[in-house]
Amino acid sequence: MRTHHENSHNADVIAVFDNQDDVDDAILHLRLNGFKDRQIGYFMRHPDSGLTDLYDRSYAGVGVVLGSIVGAALGLGLAWYLNQWSESFRNVTDFFGLASTFMLFGALFGGFIGWGCGVGVHRTGVEAPNFDPTVGPYVVAIHAGAAQDRASSILHRYGGHDMPPGAMMARPATV
Repeated sequence: MRTHHENSHNADVIAVFDNQDDVDDAILHLRLNGFKDRQIGYFMRHPDSGLTDLYDRSYAGVGVVLGSIVGAALGLGLAWYLNQWSESFRNVTDFFGLASTFMLFGALFGGFIGWGCGVGVHRTGVEAPNFDPTVGPYVVAIHAGAAQDRASSILHRYGGHDMPPGAMMARPATV
């Protein structure tokens, strides 16, 4: 579970679902009714790993793409430089082989570094509620603001039910 960030939102509406199909339908209709992804939290309490955020709210994908592009460009530059060196000192030229090898290695290495950087960057999202795991496997938390009634009706229409009294546990103190 991610730690608290000042750009996270607290949920106004929380609903529990018993199966994933109903959750997916509810989230689709929340989006169709104007709720943005940063307003919707989708969580699952897993018995072994604890609370899991089913929305990947990191820049890992963006980091992979940008890192791969930068790595391939650096690999191409290095291949050009080595080809110039090889041609002047050894009278051998193999730019295509060098370029393909160094671009591939650069893209893979750069993509890995970009992924590592992107995973650590937190996107704005709904803060995970601290709930009793026995209430249900899936929880949708929404930062609805003035549209709480609309969000609640959408969640109930697609199989969501309110948290039972006492299901919300106190959040542990953070240091």
